[in-house]
Amino acid sequence: MKSNEKHLEERVMKLEYANKENEAGKSRRQEYRGSVSFTAYLSHSVTNIVHNTPVVYDTVLLNDGAAYDPLTGVFTAPLTGVYLFSVSSGSKNLPGSNLTQYDVFTRLVVDGVHKLSAVAESKNVYDDEQGSTTAILPIQKGSRVWVFHQITGGHSLFAEDGERVTSFAGALLYETESIAHLIG
Repeated sequence: MKSNEKHLEERVMKLEYANKENEAGKSRRQEYRGSVSFTAYLSHSVTNIVHNTPVVYDTVLLNDGAAYDPLTGVFTAPLTGVYLFSVSSGSKNLPGSNLTQYDVFTRLVVDGVHKLSAVAESKNVYDDEQGSTTAILPIQKGSRVWVFHQITGGHSLFAEDGERVTSFAGALLYETESIAHLIG
């Protein structure tokens, strides 16, 4: 009987501890008051893109937490944690265009450091291509994440409001105190 009582006491203590940890986690999240996620797309083709300049995805479908800035194309992390990002880049070779103009190379960047790339090469007239990449990354609060068009490709990104093939999205998967233990 004493063995069962001791076992029950231990379980109660563990549950109380877990409840305190859960409440502490809720308190940290309540400071921010919400989740973090966004989806934005480019509603029109962009030509003569300047190297290392963020692509400004001008149409926002979701901006929970208001961390994506549709005026600059930059996401600023409001919390330290692990985030998922997705980038899709469209390319279309139109009649009379310079073929190299429709080789699209975009890069996902965190605080200026290249993480992954997406490539779309439209070689034939009226050929629609889409390149994409997805990353799950540890991100520090205040870090800035954006997409830029690499100059070694063409100087254009294809987009139409009806097709929505050029997009940028992200979401906080979970919050962490630090990201140091997640790297490497």
